[in-house]
Amino acid sequence: MVGYLDEVVTFNRLFRGMSDRVLIRWLQVACLLTAMLGLFASGGSYTPTQEPWRLLFDVVTWPLDGHPQGFTSETASVNAVVGGVMVGWAVLMFAVVTGPIARGDRGMIDAMLACVLTWFFIDSAGSVAADFVGNVVLNVGSMLAFVLPLLVLRSRA
Repeated sequence: MVGYLDEVVTFNRLFRGMSDRVLIRWLQVACLLTAMLGLFASGGSYTPTQEPWRLLFDVVTWPLDGHPQGFTSETASVNAVVGGVMVGWAVLMFAVVTGPIARGDRGMIDAMLACVLTWFFIDSAGSVAADFVGNVVLNVGSMLAFVLPLLVLRSRA
């Protein structure tokens, strides 16, 4: 755990050396990646386009064993909803990053931090409860991709 925290501190130093413009671009890319993941999730609701989402599930539920081979209709429905929510969330975050946060609005930075951290803790707790712990690993990466640059921007606002 200490080694992991050392890595976070190293990344924090890296982000502190970046200009605001680069941090904003970083956040915009994180938003676009979130939207792409949402599109993959939504694609998981339709048999011909579910392979990328199914493969991610296989990786997250390690070991790679080809499971799930497909999704039930109930899971496909959840994939569609999750995908839509993720894409919508990403579009909203992109607008907030590009507008108020790029202008140094500390209140919006705080709101986005609260949003990302709320998602992280609820999604990760649910993943642990569902024995889907591999998802927590993905969540940590996603959370840090947003939180570290937001904290640097917050310190400058």
